[in-house]
Amino acid sequence: MTTEPPKSDTIRIVVVDDHLLMRDGIVDALSGEPDFDMVGSGGSALDALDLASRMQPDVILVDINMPGSGLQAVARISAAHPGVAAIVVSSREDVETVTTALRNGARGYVVKGVTARELAGIIRTVHSGESYVTPTLAARLLARPARPNRGTA
Repeated sequence: MTTEPPKSDTIRIVVVDDHLLMRDGIVDALSGEPDFDMVGSGGSALDALDLASRMQPDVILVDINMPGSGLQAVARISAAHPGVAAIVVSSREDVETVTTALRNGARGYVVKGVTARELAGIIRTVHSGESYVTPTLAARLLARPARPNRGTA
Protein backbone atom coordinates (compact mmCIF):
# COMPACT_ATOMS: atom_id res chain seq x y z
CA MET A 1 0.00 0.00 0.00
CA THR A 2 1.36 3.42 -1.02
CA THR A 3 0.90 6.29 1.35
CA GLU A 4 0.79 9.90 0.24
CA PRO A 5 3.01 12.41 2.01
CA PRO A 6 1.32 14.66 4.55
CA LYS A 7 -0.39 17.68 2.97
CA SER A 8 2.19 20.07 4.44
CA ASP A 9 4.90 18.28 2.46
CA THR A 10 2.94 18.54 -0.78
CA ILE A 11 3.93 21.15 -3.36
CA ARG A 12 0.83 22.73 -4.89
CA ILE A 13 1.45 23.48 -8.59
CA VAL A 14 -0.34 25.43 -11.34
CA VAL A 15 0.68 25.11 -15.00
CA VAL A 16 -0.09 27.90 -17.49
CA ASP A 17 0.77 27.44 -21.17
CA ASP A 18 -1.35 28.34 -24.19
CA HIS A 19 -0.34 25.15 -26.02
CA LEU A 20 -2.73 22.52 -24.74
CA LEU A 21 -0.46 19.60 -25.61
CA MET A 22 2.46 21.14 -23.70
CA ARG A 23 0.27 22.06 -20.73
CA ASP A 24 -1.37 18.64 -20.52
CA GLY A 25 2.00 16.95 -20.99
CA ILE A 26 3.52 18.84 -18.07
CA VAL A 27 0.50 18.16 -15.86
CA ASP A 28 0.51 14.46 -16.74
CA ALA A 29 4.27 14.13 -16.25
CA LEU A 30 4.24 15.81 -12.84
CA SER A 31 1.03 14.17 -11.58
CA GLY A 32 2.93 10.98 -10.81
CA GLU A 33 5.19 12.71 -8.28
CA PRO A 34 4.01 11.77 -4.77
CA ASP A 35 4.83 15.19 -3.31
CA PHE A 36 3.11 17.21 -6.07
CA ASP A 37 -0.51 18.30 -6.15
CA MET A 38 -1.53 19.68 -9.54
CA VAL A 39 -4.16 22.22 -8.48
CA GLY A 40 -4.88 24.05 -11.73
CA SER A 41 -3.98 24.84 -15.29
CA GLY A 42 -4.73 27.53 -17.83
CA GLY A 43 -3.73 29.01 -21.14
CA SER A 44 -3.33 32.79 -20.73
CA ALA A 45 -1.85 35.48 -18.51
CA LEU A 46 -5.35 36.18 -17.18
CA ASP A 47 -5.66 32.49 -16.25
CA ALA A 48 -2.28 32.68 -14.49
CA LEU A 49 -3.37 35.68 -12.42
CA ASP A 50 -6.73 34.13 -11.57
CA LEU A 51 -5.25 30.76 -10.63
CA ALA A 52 -2.49 32.31 -8.52
CA SER A 53 -5.12 34.29 -6.62
CA ARG A 54 -7.74 31.57 -6.23
CA MET A 55 -5.54 28.50 -5.76
CA GLN A 56 -2.58 30.06 -3.90
CA PRO A 57 -0.17 27.45 -5.29
CA ASP A 58 3.35 27.04 -3.99
CA VAL A 59 4.71 27.07 -7.54
CA ILE A 60 3.28 28.35 -10.83
CA LEU A 61 4.86 27.31 -14.13
CA VAL A 62 4.35 30.03 -16.73
CA ASP A 63 5.03 30.09 -20.45
CA ILE A 64 6.00 33.61 -21.53
CA ASN A 65 4.68 33.47 -25.10
CA MET A 66 0.96 33.31 -24.46
CA PRO A 67 -2.01 35.64 -24.71
CA GLY A 68 -1.59 38.56 -22.31
CA SER A 69 2.20 38.19 -21.82
CA GLY A 70 3.58 35.61 -19.44
CA LEU A 71 6.31 38.06 -18.42
CA GLN A 72 3.70 40.57 -17.25
CA ALA A 73 1.79 37.80 -15.47
CA VAL A 74 4.96 36.83 -13.58
CA ALA A 75 5.48 40.45 -12.51
CA ARG A 76 1.91 40.81 -11.29
CA ILE A 77 1.88 37.44 -9.52
CA SER A 78 5.21 38.15 -7.81
CA ALA A 79 3.96 41.53 -6.59
CA ALA A 80 0.53 40.36 -5.43
CA HIS A 81 1.43 36.88 -4.18
CA PRO A 82 5.06 36.80 -2.97
CA GLY A 83 4.54 33.31 -1.55
CA VAL A 84 3.90 31.90 -5.04
CA ALA A 85 7.17 30.93 -6.73
CA ALA A 86 6.96 31.61 -10.47
CA ILE A 87 9.03 29.44 -12.79
CA VAL A 88 9.17 30.44 -16.44
CA VAL A 89 9.11 27.48 -18.83
CA SER A 90 9.96 28.75 -22.30
CA SER A 91 11.59 27.93 -25.59
CA ARG A 92 13.25 31.37 -25.61
CA GLU A 93 16.93 31.35 -24.74
CA ASP A 94 17.95 34.98 -25.19
CA VAL A 95 19.62 36.72 -22.27
CA GLU A 96 17.29 39.74 -22.39
CA THR A 97 14.20 37.58 -21.91
CA VAL A 98 15.79 35.67 -19.05
CA THR A 99 16.92 38.91 -17.40
CA THR A 100 13.44 40.42 -17.76
CA ALA A 101 11.80 37.31 -16.30
CA LEU A 102 14.12 37.38 -13.28
CA ARG A 103 13.62 41.14 -12.78
CA ASN A 104 9.86 40.53 -12.93
CA GLY A 105 10.15 38.13 -10.02
CA ALA A 106 10.59 34.71 -11.61
CA ARG A 107 12.48 32.42 -9.26
CA GLY A 108 13.32 30.00 -12.02
CA TYR A 109 13.82 29.93 -15.78
CA VAL A 110 13.70 26.61 -17.60
CA VAL A 111 14.10 25.99 -21.30
CA LYS A 112 11.49 23.64 -22.73
CA GLY A 113 13.06 20.34 -23.57
CA VAL A 114 14.00 19.31 -20.03
CA THR A 115 12.85 15.90 -18.93
CA ALA A 116 9.98 15.44 -16.51
CA ARG A 117 12.46 14.23 -13.89
CA GLU A 118 14.60 17.35 -14.35
CA LEU A 119 11.55 19.62 -14.13
CA ALA A 120 10.40 17.91 -10.95
CA GLY A 121 13.84 18.48 -9.41
CA ILE A 122 13.82 22.14 -10.48
CA ILE A 123 10.39 22.64 -8.90
CA ARG A 124 11.64 21.13 -5.64
CA THR A 125 14.75 23.34 -5.76
CA VAL A 126 12.73 26.51 -6.25
CA HIS A 127 10.15 25.46 -3.67
CA SER A 128 12.96 25.02 -1.14
CA GLY A 129 13.85 28.71 -1.54
CA GLU A 130 16.61 28.53 -4.11
CA SER A 131 16.58 30.03 -7.60
CA TYR A 132 17.19 28.13 -10.80
CA VAL A 133 18.26 29.11 -14.30
CA THR A 134 19.05 26.52 -16.96
CA PRO A 135 22.86 26.12 -16.75
CA THR A 136 23.66 27.24 -20.31
CA LEU A 137 21.60 30.39 -19.77
CA ALA A 138 23.18 31.01 -16.38
CA ALA A 139 26.61 30.84 -18.01
CA ARG A 140 25.54 33.41 -20.61
CA LEU A 141 24.16 35.69 -17.90
CA LEU A 142 27.40 35.50 -15.94
CA ALA A 143 29.50 36.12 -19.05
CA ARG A 144 27.75 39.43 -19.79
CA PRO A 145 29.70 42.52 -18.85
CA ALA A 146 28.29 44.14 -15.74
CA ARG A 147 26.39 47.36 -16.31
CA PRO A 148 27.49 50.27 -14.15
CA ASN A 149 25.11 50.83 -11.27
CA ARG A 150 24.02 54.46 -11.60
CA GLY A 151 23.29 56.54 -8.59
CA THR A 152 25.45 54.63 -6.09
CA ALA A 153 28.85 55.51 -4.78
